Amino acid sequence: MVVSAAEPAMERLTVPIAEHPQVEPFQSSVARVKVEQVVYDPQDLAEVGAVLTIGSGSLESRLSLHTRYHVEGISKSPIIPMYESPLCQRDQRPQRWVALVRRCRVAAVSLCYTVDYAMETTDALKRIEKLRRQRR
Repeated sequence: MVVSAAEPAMERLTVPIAEHPQVEPFQSSVARVKVEQVVYDPQDLAEVGAVLTIGSGSLESRLSLHTRYHVEGISKSPIIPMYESPLCQRDQRPQRWVALVRRCRVAAVSLCYTVDYAMETTDALKRIEKLRRQRR
């Protein structure tokens, strides 16, 4: 989907660990975006004009690691996949960009990027559409 930044563009996410209220809540930042165009949405995740929160692609695994660390004492350093986006190499994001998203399993967040930084410039729309047609 093609999105633009909503106001405010970022929001602090605090997730209490329901099964373990003594554990400090998990905290992260999520992006707030306005849907400008739906490119491909077989799961009906969004509609044009909607304001959504998008978490990082690793949000669910980081929440799990946080809980395991505080409950079980397990300390792991995961390898987190990251999308190689031309947008990550820029100082500023364009006004509109393509967000590659999936449904998020963290209740307080609408969507998550498919992997961290899964975003493209709108110049990639033709290439994305071509790839999508090839997968049918």
